[in-house]
Amino acid sequence: MNYRTAALALGLAILLQMGCKREMPKPPPPPPAEVAVATPIVRDVTEYEEFTGRLESSHPVEVRARVGGQILSDDFTEGGLVKEGDLLFLIDERPYQIALQTAEATVAQAESRLDLAKADLKRGEKALAGGALGPEEVDGRRAAVRDAEARIRAAEAQREEAKLNLSWCRVTAPISGRISRKLATKGNMITGSSNMSTGTLLTNIVALDPIYCYVDADERLVLKYQNHAKEKKFTSAREGRLPCWLKLSDQEGYKYEGYVDFVDNRINPTTGTQRARGLFANADGFLVPGFFAYMRVPGLVLKDAVLVLDEAIATDQNRKYVLVVDEKDIVHYRPVVLGPREGHMRVITSGLAKTDRIIINGAMRARPGAPVKPTLMPMPTEPRPSVAITGMNAPRPATAPASAPASQPGGGAR
Repeated sequence: MNYRTAALALGLAILLQMGCKREMPKPPPPPPAEVAVATPIVRDVTEYEEFTGRLESSHPVEVRARVGGQILSDDFTEGGLVKEGDLLFLIDERPYQIALQTAEATVAQAESRLDLAKADLKRGEKALAGGALGPEEVDGRRAAVRDAEARIRAAEAQREEAKLNLSWCRVTAPISGRISRKLATKGNMITGSSNMSTGTLLTNIVALDPIYCYVDADERLVLKYQNHAKEKKFTSAREGRLPCWLKLSDQEGYKYEGYVDFVDNRINPTTGTQRARGLFANADGFLVPGFFAYMRVPGLVLKDAVLVLDEAIATDQNRKYVLVVDEKDIVHYRPVVLGPREGHMRVITSGLAKTDRIIINGAMRARPGAPVKPTLMPMPTEPRPSVAITGMNAPRPATAPASAPASQPGGGAR
């Protein structure tokens, strides 16, 4: 009885040991990740240079007094728009009216003396013909006529000066534009001068249409485009009208179009930059002198440039890369060199072929060296394309980070 029990126990132990040594079946490999791929867009792209600058009036004017006296009126709205010829200040005219009357009287006296000198000359010439008067005295009378004529011209000049001084009592707007505040007000005595730098400053006016944007280009950029112009790859602003575009600090797109109308004749040795200027229409007056602005200027045309969606480019430390899928549907890590940005697209200057299939969606599930199930679609030109592939738009697990790591595509190249 004990022998049978022991034999049964030994048999069960052997069977259990054999069962433990049996290998468990391996789980099937996961299916290839589904990704969306696209080939680059190939087309000509214009390279643009962007500058920061300030808006300036195309015609700023200081309004100064040309004559002195007391201000009798200052009838204009501070900070408002004025038109050329509008009355701004009225200076007491009475002293200048008296000066004009005096000058007119001087002219009348000079004219009377001329009439007398001409009559004396006429009588003298008759007396000379009759032998009653010598030629020396007649010459004297002719000189008297010329002297009287010169006195008339001098008196008339003084009269014109008096008229001019009287007209300067009415200070009018020399240009149309937006006027500043009153720097001298009604009742104040001011100093006038024909030298505009010493007359009392009354206010200033800035023309608004057109308006300038001044920018500074560094020496490296100046040399780059001078060499391109020398090689006939680029037309400089000195050789033709170079278009440019402008946007303000709170605007997304470049909505104002103008042209570069001035490039300075020297490099500033202090800053190592060259000053340039864009001219822009400003009929509605929205652009205000002093605004900070961005100006965009076209450069070279890149022939057959390779463009990809900027979001498809990822960052690996200081290296930019994309994930490409070969003809066997295997993922590869491909470093790239970036060129200029074109909207939401980025020019790739090296690292990509025109036929490469780039992962534009689903890169979080793709790993270099692993197979994927690609779906070919056109290269999108806008960020965050909507891709109708099973599982690709499924929500992520709750434990996933809120944003993709810097080493994964989807954040775009910055």
